[in-house]
Amino acid sequence: MLMISDSIDRFQSAFFCDLLDRAPVIGQGRHSTYWCHIPYLNFTLMHWHIASFVTNRPPCDWWNNMRFVTVEERWTNFFQPTFDKVIGMNGRSPDLIMLQSGLWDQQMYAFAYMTDNGEKEPDYSRPLNWAELRFYMQRERMYRMSTFPREKSWHSTLHDINRAARFVAHETDMEIMDFGNMVHGQEHLYFDGAHLGRGALSIWANMWLWYLFRGQGGIEVKGRIVQMPTEDKSYNLSQNWNFCHEKFMNDHNKWESQMVN
Repeated sequence: MLMISDSIDRFQSAFFCDLLDRAPVIGQGRHSTYWCHIPYLNFTLMHWHIASFVTNRPPCDWWNNMRFVTVEERWTNFFQPTFDKVIGMNGRSPDLIMLQSGLWDQQMYAFAYMTDNGEKEPDYSRPLNWAELRFYMQRERMYRMSTFPREKSWHSTLHDINRAARFVAHETDMEIMDFGNMVHGQEHLYFDGAHLGRGALSIWANMWLWYLFRGQGGIEVKGRIVQMPTEDKSYNLSQNWNFCHEKFMNDHNKWESQMVN
């Protein structure tokens, strides 16, 4: 299993290795590579540390103790020497790859904006502008394209559209009916290249009925119905909707807000 990500996963990797009583092997410096092998499970966990999707060194002290910053530099100097450790059961590549970048990108955007605009403190509440968001999407798309099957490469465009839609949804305080993410990976249910067939559960219908329930004044909290829909015209439907709205925007869709703030 190969993780290409930041220190969040590096620490979790350390906890995992320690739990199985395996001493980790640390690469050339703290922010480089980190891995452990568990022989009796025939399992290797490898972590490649990336410091955002930047293409040069940002004006932030987070990067001061890093000799190589960009993914391209780190690929050559840190990651390539560990290729023999990440070959999985197919004899060619890892059995699972996880790519994640966020915290360092947040710092990069905040400090770059602060420097360019002569501000004294970084503003982490500022939504990303379109140029910044587009840069992030293009960089992620570049790395992700290498793992898309050739016959499905057009799906990468949908990832761009998905990110842009989530950005607008967050900016305009809209909730996301995340049916697409919930059925992601259920390729066996598709009856053609685009349409999902009948499954074991009516997730789509249940989600629509639940939103209808809320829209008509119903409140459900952790599976318990607090308020049934009502025909009382004096009832404040907007207030009732907002009872759950803040929870969903700040909890259920938290990762979207983290991406754009």
